[in-house]
Amino acid sequence: MHRQLMRYSSEGRLIINPGSVHVPTCFSDWEKQHFSLKPQYTIVEVDQTGIRNVNFKKVDYDIEKEIALARERELPYINFYEEALKAGRSYTHDKEVLKQVNDEYGYKEEVIKFFDGRR
Repeated sequence: MHRQLMRYSSEGRLIINPGSVHVPTCFSDWEKQHFSLKPQYTIVEVDQTGIRNVNFKKVDYDIEKEIALARERELPYINFYEEALKAGRSYTHDKEVLKQVNDEYGYKEEVIKFFDGRR
């Protein structure tokens, strides 16, 4: 769940989700109407009595500049990253697509090599 929220659990615990840098998940028609790809964060102000204030924030940033930096640094899964930033699409749980990309770019072998080098 990547949407900003504040609620209490059935046990009375306060739950605060600060949101997501991208790919906020929409669960209802109301949320789809208010869908935003802006990065989200939350500021929780606390004083000696407890939580004083909770501020949910959404900000603008230069997506093209972010993508250019990711390409320059050879970020793996760059096409997925770009699609997530521009369209809010995520392939996190699509095992078939991930396998295809892992095979095409040799990501599995790269990870194995990385962890072998750390032993």
